[in-house]
Amino acid sequence: MINAKRPGAAFVVGPLRMTVHGLIRLTDDVHGPGFTWSTSHLGLLTGVLVFVPVFLALRRAAAHGLGPAGRWFAGAGAAAGRSARCSSSSPSGRTAVDGG
Repeated sequence: MINAKRPGAAFVVGPLRMTVHGLIRLTDDVHGPGFTWSTSHLGLLTGVLVFVPVFLALRRAAAHGLGPAGRWFAGAGAAAGRSARCSSSSPSGRTAVDGG
C-alpha cells in the first residue's frame, strides 16, 4: 500500500486520492455506473485504504507515553468514532445527505 520507509506519504496520498474521486465525479455528466463512475470509486477506495496507516499513526500519537490506560482510552475513542460513523443513518436507511 505505502512504502514502509516513508509512512508520511499516506498523509498526502490519501487526500489526493479523495480529491481525484471528487474531481472525476464533478466532470461526470451521467453520474451513474460506467467507466468514469468506476474510475472515481476506485480512487475513493484506494484513498480509504491509504488512510488506514494514517489513523493508526494518529492513534499511536494520541497514546504515546500515556501507558496502558492512555492506550486503552485511545482505542476506546477510535471504537466510539467508528461506531458513531456506522450508526449515522436513520432506521429508514436514509442519511442526512438524502434528506432523511
